[in-house]
Amino acid sequence: LATLSLHGPPALFDHPVCVKLLQCKWNAFGQTLFFAIQSFYVVITVLYYASFVVTDQQCGANGKVRLATGSLAVLAVTSQLVLAFSQFRSGLVASVHLSYPERVSRLFCHRLPSELVVPRTLMNIWNVSRVPAFIMMCYTVFSNVCLTPQPDEGAV
Repeated sequence: LATLSLHGPPALFDHPVCVKLLQCKWNAFGQTLFFAIQSFYVVITVLYYASFVVTDQQCGANGKVRLATGSLAVLAVTSQLVLAFSQFRSGLVASVHLSYPERVSRLFCHRLPSELVVPRTLMNIWNVSRVPAFIMMCYTVFSNVCLTPQPDEGAV
């Protein structure tokens, strides 16, 4: 199926034998792996919510929950970037057609690329959105910058 997906036309996957084979593979391990990965992302999101939205102390990286949240976010970003780079190196890429408004195209004298080659994992919008989200999550967990106003210590 891997060779077929790389070199064959997509219509071949509509054949009843391919459909049955894909169903068997999905039921055998694909479904479990998919739900395990999604559960991992849900756990990170719930930990982030519990440590930054629910609690009163929203600044700094203190606390075990925040440290766990940051560690899992670093693990998630690292694994996604390693996967993307390994797919790019091994040629598992897809082309994305880019179109620009005429005004932008004229501004750059038609020198902008018309296609962008990206790793296959980044063809999924959820994977593309997770990388910057987890990078921002890492920043908020491990930075000492406080973006929320703190109450005055002398105020009652």
